[in-house]
Amino acid sequence: MNFKLDENLGPTILQLFLHKGHDCRTILEEHLGGAPDETVLAAAGKEARVLVTMDHDFGKEKTIHGKLWIVEPTRIREHETAEE
Repeated sequence: MNFKLDENLGPTILQLFLHKGHDCRTILEEHLGGAPDETVLAAAGKEARVLVTMDHDFGKEKTIHGKLWIVEPTRIREHETAEE
C-alpha cells in the first residue's frame, strides 16, 4: 500500500512502515509542514496514498473521498459522511 504520513508522526513511524515494505512518503519530505488540511488531503489524493495522521480535525473535512478510519487505543472506527 502507498501511505503519506502527516507531520505529527515521527521518523520511527516512517521506519516501521518502510520496514514492512510499504511505499511511504511524509508531508515534511514534500515541504508541506504547516500546510492547511485541504492541501495535505489533496497531496495524498493526488498520489493515491492513504493519509496517516494524529490530527483529529481531519474527521471534520468535507473533502474526504473514500474512507476515514479513526484508530484509538482500544478500537478502530470508520467515519461515515452524510452521503453514505
